[in-house]
Amino acid sequence: MADWPDKWTPLRFDVALEEWRDRENPDPLVYAEVERWCDSRQDAPHGDTEPLPIEGDLPGSYAVLARVFDLYRRPVLNGGRPVVCAYEINETEKTLTCEYFRSF
Repeated sequence: MADWPDKWTPLRFDVALEEWRDRENPDPLVYAEVERWCDSRQDAPHGDTEPLPIEGDLPGSYAVLARVFDLYRRPVLNGGRPVVCAYEINETEKTLTCEYFRSF
């Protein structure tokens, strides 16, 4: 659950983050930037994303593939490889469900 009433509730971000860390072994600074980005989703779930409606799911649900901003603005981190996160936004429930993180 979100810590405050106006915040969105992130689901599975911690699990997906650990899976990404174990699979890709990012530099600790990169990992910290991605963690900070995850925390920012509670205040700005859409950020600079372009949500796509999910066919057949509840109204107000969107699939999002988002670039982790801070790494994009500082390309020297992560060897210039962007990190993306796929997640679902549910406007009705005010939840964000993470699917995965990947470096490209």
